Amino acid sequence: MKNKLKGFTLIETVLYIGLFSIILLMVISFMLMTQESTANTESIEALYNSSQFITQHINYTFENASSVDETNSNFEIDSGKLTILVDTLNKVYEIQNQQLYYDGVPISPPNISVEKLYLTPIYKETDITAVRINILLRDKKNTNRTEEINLLSTFR
Repeated sequence: MKNKLKGFTLIETVLYIGLFSIILLMVISFMLMTQESTANTESIEALYNSSQFITQHINYTFENASSVDETNSNFEIDSGKLTILVDTLNKVYEIQNQQLYYDGVPISPPNISVEKLYLTPIYKETDITAVRINILLRDKKNTNRTEEINLLSTFR
């Protein structure tokens, strides 16, 4: 009697396992690349959002400010300090522990370091009418990724 059972040979089984392994390797590689790309995008977005928040914060403060306290401010150095008069109170922008602080409260996130707060006063006669502000933000995980804020803030 003839045996009519049909099955897979050893060569066919090895081929199927090989093809399945190649497909699985491609799927895993794609997932890892997607995960890395997402992490990079989130890092870029965090820097951008931080720079936008800091810019808006400074602009809002200058809208409500009346003048700069020149004696308590440090101009034209990388770790500057800006003391401005807001509603008869002195408010201070400064760098401490690689974070930007406003009146003792950090306004930059802990995963981003603030490396520079360079302030240049702009005078009209003897009074400061504006301040050119340069801030350098750096991602702590990927130190090659930076965002620079350049703005001119005037008193209204």
